[in-house]
Amino acid sequence: MKHLALVFFTIFSFSSMAQTVNVSGIEKLREGKLIAALTGNEEVDNAFKDALSTFWDITEIEEFLPYKDAKEKAKNDKSTYLIYITSGSSIGPSRSASSSNASYRYISKSKRVKISSGKKNSNPILYCYFPSSSDGRATKESLFFAVANMQYTAETMLNDGIKSTLKWNKIYNKFNQELKDLTIYLFEGWVESGLTSERVQEIYPASIKVVTFDEWSEVVLTRKEGAAYCLIAPIPQAGKYTYVHYFMKSGEAKVLGTSYSLVNPTFKGPEMSVGGVNFIGEDIDLSKVNSGYITEQNVKKYTKMIAD
Repeated sequence: MKHLALVFFTIFSFSSMAQTVNVSGIEKLREGKLIAALTGNEEVDNAFKDALSTFWDITEIEEFLPYKDAKEKAKNDKSTYLIYITSGSSIGPSRSASSSNASYRYISKSKRVKISSGKKNSNPILYCYFPSSSDGRATKESLFFAVANMQYTAETMLNDGIKSTLKWNKIYNKFNQELKDLTIYLFEGWVESGLTSERVQEIYPASIKVVTFDEWSEVVLTRKEGAAYCLIAPIPQAGKYTYVHYFMKSGEAKVLGTSYSLVNPTFKGPEMSVGGVNFIGEDIDLSKVNSGYITEQNVKKYTKMIAD
């Protein structure tokens, strides 16, 4: 016998999805010391060092240490901060199946680069979520994006007197119009099956290309004249994800625009009983813009960044 199914939409503005970054914390960071904490994976650590040396200059990095050593050093000094690769998560509301007294919570988790003090569970001074590889590792492309994004965020907030990331558009959509004069490179692996490069260009009124991973990677890791790239970052929200499409200037710590679903509608699957066993039906994300891939609806949304 089916239990009463409840249908509702989870609606959040983007600013409510994640922890807020405040300029006061960035100002304290500039006055303190920064240690880069390493993972112990040589490939990842070398990529992290390359990203930091290429983009980061808000404050000097004092030294590179294994994570445990770096954390211990920062724990005993209030003026010392850590920049490191970690994860962030979001927990959705509890739901229960009445006859079994079981309770379920939905947890979403994603990789990020974070700056914080050495205190346990300390709030971030700065952070940036990024997509990881299929085996959960940070890739060089993702780390270049994340560090460039953090550098840009800190620099913009300091220079423009922006108090917090609640002022999202003032920070991340300040340079939308520059996209008109650049070619955007989209990684073909993130483009929805059946959406052709020709159709993408037909929709988007400026130059845009769907390319192989190697071509996309070159735009991310080097400075390609007249180029920008799109990277999709999964942001944990209420046990689900909001996928933010970032547009970055090739070779620079400069965000040119962001595109994402302003609301995150979810159909909550019903509690059901089959053969006397209760279970909760699958939840369905109703937003075609928030699929985690580049859909035709996403490309149409991109055009709003450069609309006059």
